[in-house]
Amino acid sequence: MDELEKKRRQLADPQSQLSDVDVESFENISDEKLAEIKESQQFESQLQQAMNIDVPEALADKVILNQRLTKRRNRFFNFAIAASVALVSILSFNLINKEQLPVTEEALAHVYHEAGYLERDKVISSKAVIAKLAKMGLTLPSLPEKITFASGCDFGNDEAMHIIAEVDGKQVTLFVTKAPLEENKLFGDGKLMGQIKNLASHGLIAIAEDKAGIDGLYKQIIKV
Repeated sequence: MDELEKKRRQLADPQSQLSDVDVESFENISDEKLAEIKESQQFESQLQQAMNIDVPEALADKVILNQRLTKRRNRFFNFAIAASVALVSILSFNLINKEQLPVTEEALAHVYHEAGYLERDKVISSKAVIAKLAKMGLTLPSLPEKITFASGCDFGNDEAMHIIAEVDGKQVTLFVTKAPLEENKLFGDGKLMGQIKNLASHGLIAIAEDKAGIDGLYKQIIKV
């Protein structure tokens, strides 16, 4: 074994030098080599003592608790990001200069924008809808038979009642404005279509996927 290999073994595993010392004659080992072996063994002993650290009590429980708290913080952060995105989307829509939009385009924009936020699983009672309309100074001759959403919304320079009803199994949206509108026979964008009608003091905008849905809604409201 050459000197370089011996030196490598001595540094890598000082204890292995003991076997070499037992075999070799102590008379043939220089004082310098013995000093190197002792120094390496002392260093290894110090290293083992430094690494022999007692594990704190309840360390496992503390690690598990920290992991759970980290997961909760991550879930809260993700929820906060999602809520912020939704809030920015709503604020951005409300900040649009809607005076430049024709009422037909604004009505379609409302339907598309609010589609992902509205809950339409529950049927709203006629009494509740009438109360909402009255609070805004609005009335209707009759109400749709099945209303799943009703709430006030910004519309142009004023507010309107936004109603979603189910007519013959199809979803139809109705906006009731505080002032009559310029009547339009039909309008649409290729996916949705709508029609404007007027009452004595209010405007009505019905939007659905087809003309049948619009006609069905108006028949329930103004009996035409």
